[in-house]
Amino acid sequence: MSAILLGIYLYFKNPEMYIGFTFWMHFISPEIQRFIDFKINSINHGYLTFTANSVTLISAFTLIQYSTKIPYQKLSPFLFTLSASVYSLFISLIKSPPQDLILIEQFSALVGPILFGLHIYLHWKRYPTFKSVTENTILWGSLVLGIYGVLQFVFAPGWDTHWLRSVEKWSYGLPEAFAIRIWSGTTDFQTFATTVLIGLMILLYRFDWPLRIPTLSLAGLGLLLSQARAAWLCFLITLTIFLFRTKIRIKFRILAIILLLIITTSVLILTNDILYEKVASRLLSLFLYEDDISVNIRQELYNTYFDSAISQFIGVGLAGSLDLGDFNIVDAPIFIYLFYFGWIGIIPYVVGLLALVLKLCRSSPKDYLSLFSQAFVIGTMSIIAFNNVLMATLGFYFWSFLTLGLASQKYFQMAETATSPHRRLEAM
Repeated sequence: MSAILLGIYLYFKNPEMYIGFTFWMHFISPEIQRFIDFKINSINHGYLTFTANSVTLISAFTLIQYSTKIPYQKLSPFLFTLSASVYSLFISLIKSPPQDLILIEQFSALVGPILFGLHIYLHWKRYPTFKSVTENTILWGSLVLGIYGVLQFVFAPGWDTHWLRSVEKWSYGLPEAFAIRIWSGTTDFQTFATTVLIGLMILLYRFDWPLRIPTLSLAGLGLLLSQARAAWLCFLITLTIFLFRTKIRIKFRILAIILLLIITTSVLILTNDILYEKVASRLLSLFLYEDDISVNIRQELYNTYFDSAISQFIGVGLAGSLDLGDFNIVDAPIFIYLFYFGWIGIIPYVVGLLALVLKLCRSSPKDYLSLFSQAFVIGTMSIIAFNNVLMATLGFYFWSFLTLGLASQKYFQMAETATSPHRRLEAM
């Protein structure tokens, strides 16, 4: 509750700090919850992101504030996605009346990132300060999460092993030292990997960051120790797009940094049996996937439940029973949206989402953050079949950088016609 009250205070009194505070809640609040559960010898299944999602939802005040100031047609893509989310909530209330907070948690995880993104977009005039706060917060977060992630892998703290034993998510590794797929302070290894992925990409162009070398090292090692192949794929796609559109001089500097990282991590992995066993086999599975358990599970899930998914005209809602037998819905995230929304809801959601993505990608980026935003959005969309990237913290990242890119477009468009030189930023 104190985090929510502080978030409300910052939203009204210091909007820039509210942005940074919300990111930090997604970075560390799940680990704080694990520590509390450990101390009281309990476990809150499914509510690790409740605090972060609640702080994110505070941004709904922006929609209320601007509801009478901006023509709705200018916000129609956002309204399409929001209306689909509300429809899913409506179906949930009709088909599966909630017995606990799970529906609130699911709805906040779905709609919170959209509202936060809309908050950033509507405050496009603050883009320079939002840009600075976001970059610095991500860089500090990558350093802190990288440090704790390595410590988590080496020492396996009691609150982390307590949580892992309680939830029995063995895909997260074993509750012992050198056997955990690190998640650091976040909800899971995929979220942690995405966080440090963003940090690594920002570090590639933020040459002024004073702790650049240790942050690069810890974030890079953390990304490997997460063993999150979807995040690795996202990183490769994002990096490729980013490099393709940068100047030659910057391109060579970035390639030199990447080469140094590859050499350093390769030596570290090849000289350490534990790291070699954990990371090398995971890397090889990217190319030798025929016998990979995770790939086979997803393939079987899609084959078994494809007909059921595409027949969902109305949907089952956010808290509905998906009846997937022994499988987990996170193994096939595309099914999430078909079951949650049905075709009635999925069409406006996809139309609104694609309209925003295409608007972002059609523009020419004017600074490195907007270029990264384009690359990251495309990279994230490319792994949507493997991870639920539009909800909770992953969705928070996606919508944040999607709308930062859109805010950049608007800001530079207005700056080009302005006469005041202080409104201009240094272009690439």
